[in-house]
Amino acid sequence: MGAMGMGMDNSTTAAMMHTAFTASIGSANLWFESWTPSSPAATFGACLGLFALAVLSRFLSAVKVCAEAAWITSVNHHAAQERRAGPIALSQPASPSLDDSKAPRPDDHQAPVPAFPSPLSADTARPRVQPLYSPPFLLAVDLPRSLLFGLQALIAYLVMLAVMTYNAWFFVAVLLGLVAGELAFGRFIAAFGGAAAAHGGHGEGWLHG
Repeated sequence: MGAMGMGMDNSTTAAMMHTAFTASIGSANLWFESWTPSSPAATFGACLGLFALAVLSRFLSAVKVCAEAAWITSVNHHAAQERRAGPIALSQPASPSLDDSKAPRPDDHQAPVPAFPSPLSADTARPRVQPLYSPPFLLAVDLPRSLLFGLQALIAYLVMLAVMTYNAWFFVAVLLGLVAGELAFGRFIAAFGGAAAAHGGHGEGWLHG
């Protein structure tokens, strides 16, 4: 009875949400109630796994921004092919100009045309409106993008839940993993993803990085 009560006390302590960082071993569940590292070796193994997940998160961010560059090229190529395959637009008749070659001569049997231009020309009277553009749906592009985003979200929330245990060892492992991943793959994120993606390495921002 005493052993059962001690086991229940340990599980209750492990499942309790901390509000401050602690370095005690066996005080935090890692995602599941049965995954409670209760020895230094188990804690070290959990930290290695969290380190690898953090590095993988930055790797997937680099993969996504590089793939986005290739997908944009593919979408633009598809749109250009659709425009070439579409109906041929008829050329608009040229507006009459008032150059010297077409200026009225005195011997012409036409009414005299004033030499000064009209105050409202066709270009100034009718403002140009840019047509709305909607990227086409391409299964070969949108399906891999959504699957990759789902994998990024899964890893991001797993790492976030590990940090929310307030275990100091887990937090240090995740932080070192993010630093190592940024050191290895950050240049690709900055080159292909721009400055916004380069700083998307923490919280939910790395889902878009």
